[in-house]
Amino acid sequence: VIGGALLYSLRNRLIAPHLSTWIEQQIKAETGLSVSVGRVRGTYFDQIIIENLVTRDPIPGNPLRRLDLKRVEATYSLFTLLKSTTAFIESVSVNLKQADATLDWRFPADAPQTEKNGPLVLPTAFPPPDLLPRIHLENASIDLHTEGFSGKLEDLDADLVQSHSGEMHLALTATSWQWNLSGVSRGQAPVRLDLYYTEKSIAIAPLTIGRNALTASAGINLNKLPDALPFSAKLTTADAAAEISGSLRSSELEARFQADKLDLGALSSGAPDETLKADGRVSLKGDLRIPLNRPEQLDGSLVVELHGASSRGFKAECLQADAMADSGAIRLRRLDLYDPRNRI
Repeated sequence: VIGGALLYSLRNRLIAPHLSTWIEQQIKAETGLSVSVGRVRGTYFDQIIIENLVTRDPIPGNPLRRLDLKRVEATYSLFTLLKSTTAFIESVSVNLKQADATLDWRFPADAPQTEKNGPLVLPTAFPPPDLLPRIHLENASIDLHTEGFSGKLEDLDADLVQSHSGEMHLALTATSWQWNLSGVSRGQAPVRLDLYYTEKSIAIAPLTIGRNALTASAGINLNKLPDALPFSAKLTTADAAAEISGSLRSSELEARFQADKLDLGALSSGAPDETLKADGRVSLKGDLRIPLNRPEQLDGSLVVELHGASSRGFKAECLQADAMADSGAIRLRRLDLYDPRNRI
């Protein structure tokens, strides 16, 4: 008994170094990521704490370029193993604190063209994990990069919970969401997201950006994989609305969209170039079919209405345009323009 008590009191010196190595090896085996673990401690019977988990070398093609996790605390009940593995996983709660990560989907300039522009391959299935513990993320910062876009989430908190039916629910809040869409828009606002994920669908309801409550909802149907990926989304503000729906296939993107009385001032307020800023309201309706291997060969139609529009000295009480595209050739079918002095 005394020997056992002495061994337990020295657990953080005798066991922790071997446990750190085992954790590094398991993460490498499961994800391919090389990580280093600064310290492991805890009771081990119902709690384990990992400190300073850091990625060492990014994997080519993996968007996770950097991860610095100050603290991971897992609590659990070993007695639930007497019932089943499922009962044990359900008893596990994981708290991640002060995570700093970078996700980058950009290809390097010297990447092979087939890697950059190869055909789109939709997955045959997209099922969520069979069973996950409760996960809480606290005070995180995530940098996001794609071609032409960069963003950063700061002071990020998130909770991931899986129900008995298998549905995953992610609730996310960030006090600061910064974005920069190259040459078009940049800005900063708080953000909140609720995402629901099952074997058949992914749903976002709602996504709220800014204190003026720009709210969006979206859905992705996973039932038609690998042939197609249908999607839909709605965006609403206090006095405007927009909708889009369509389907993504390996060879083309189809989309139908409609917007009513969108505020041009709000849409262009984040534009870095003054020439892109405008005022007024815009409504539009259209449909597009874009071949992914030759997007310039698009087909579709677009109807646009501007009311009270102004930009760089141009003013129009009302502008209505009706255009269509056929195999990349764009034709303006109708244009009506009314300003204080002219009617065209």
